[in-house]
Amino acid sequence: MRSRISKPCLAATGSMPARPSYGCWSASRISLRRARDMLGRKPIAAALDQLVAAHFPGFRLDDDLRRLVLERKTDERNFNYLPQSALGRMVARQTGFYWGTSGHTTEPVAVGAIGPGAERFRGYQDNTDFGKHLHGLLQPR
Repeated sequence: MRSRISKPCLAATGSMPARPSYGCWSASRISLRRARDMLGRKPIAAALDQLVAAHFPGFRLDDDLRRLVLERKTDERNFNYLPQSALGRMVARQTGFYWGTSGHTTEPVAVGAIGPGAERFRGYQDNTDFGKHLHGLLQPR
């Protein structure tokens, strides 16, 4: 089975009252889950520096996030420790886009995307429609 997507599609959302900023980078460099696997159970500073330099060009891991990864500590805003959470927060801080799962509102969200299927992610959409569009792109041909 083949997906309908031949290249990565980068989609970004923001809440209606906010002014989202747009930053683009190669979405295919590395997944955050793969970054976690590369760091292993006891990450060391040299490996973390190498991973960020190789797979997140132009990004800098802030000292507080660096400590979280190296000391395997939880961020007070997160319920569990995951090194990919710290790496995701690094990207979010420096691009202005945040990923959140703490709740939903009834307000539409601003959505934009580049790449194959981008036409499905334009303007303001209900947050449940966003998921439907993602599922539609992943259906086999």
